Amino acid sequence: MITSLEIRNFKCFLQHTFALRKLTVLSGPNASGKSSFVQALLLLRIAGQNPDQPGFVPLNGQHALELGAVSDVLCHSSKENAIQFTVTTSEGRISTLLAEVGAASLENRFLSVSLKGEDLPECLTSPAGTVFAYLAAERFGPRDIQLTQSLPLEALSLGARGEFSAEVFAAFERKEIRRAVAHGANLSETPLLRQNVESWMGEWAPKIQIRAETFPDKNIALLRFQQRDLMSEWMRPTNVGFGVSHSLPIVLAGLLAQESGILIVDSPESHLHPAGQSAIGRFLAIVAASGVQVILETHSDHVLNGIRIAVASAETSLGIEDVVIHNIDGRSPGAAAIDEIYMTSSGGLSRWPTGFFDQIENDLAAIFALRKQE
Repeated sequence: MITSLEIRNFKCFLQHTFALRKLTVLSGPNASGKSSFVQALLLLRIAGQNPDQPGFVPLNGQHALELGAVSDVLCHSSKENAIQFTVTTSEGRISTLLAEVGAASLENRFLSVSLKGEDLPECLTSPAGTVFAYLAAERFGPRDIQLTQSLPLEALSLGARGEFSAEVFAAFERKEIRRAVAHGANLSETPLLRQNVESWMGEWAPKIQIRAETFPDKNIALLRFQQRDLMSEWMRPTNVGFGVSHSLPIVLAGLLAQESGILIVDSPESHLHPAGQSAIGRFLAIVAASGVQVILETHSDHVLNGIRIAVASAETSLGIEDVVIHNIDGRSPGAAAIDEIYMTSSGGLSRWPTGFFDQIENDLAAIFALRKQE
């Protein structure tokens, strides 16, 4: 497991070391630096995936990154000529990816890198799609058809936008998943992927049934949905809603993730009702408890509260030491302001800085003040 990530001279981060836990939550205002943290991890993953080209890391293309040129990612407050990412693992291994930056390289659309210290951890180098999964905020919405990959089963991935969800579901729907991530309704039987995807998603899309088919001769796959116990036809995704399409790859990724792997999800709350946001927070806490390192970027207090309930109610084996929240505000010039927040045993939080999921209280106070003026 990665226990810390140090970022130097990258975007809004002049220098900061982030503690990582089994479940790490990134919060903060828009354009504050949350995505920059995730992008640092993605660049490390790309470096680990290109052993035959160790000298450079592309800033655009892989993992849906569109970072531009070196001048776009070099911290503007930096007086150094290098960008640096350092990861430390629970075994004490320290790996540093160093990118030298000079005037001649500012318009390069890649980082010229070298690896210092020990090799990158296996979760960043393993080729298997279930060891490292990243789902961007801009996931595929309802699509009548999806494309497929020209890869063997063991290398299939969901894609950064969940664009291969139909193919992955069709390929693994009868796969036995780890009991640690199975839905409670299915613990009495062999936990298979399909029934557990439907059970978990049933918490925010009641009685959902899913069918996926692939058509190898056309290189396409399709999804269809139905509500159990209703006399209805199988429906196209466009007739079901965005929340189902946006959450399906998250559930697939969580159920298929390998122990000791990493799952990074941006905006798991996207297009979900508040109750569904809380439920997906609980689901991701259970995934983290199963041995998968989970990193979330979220604007949803409902997702956070779902995690708090899962920990405080002992629904998972996650302890208060297994969850950390980084509230990031990098909008001001200079170094980003970062609050590190931990959970208490009762589901509370160690601190509640101004601007941290306090908008409902602010709005209610404003409404109360207006009512007093009537």
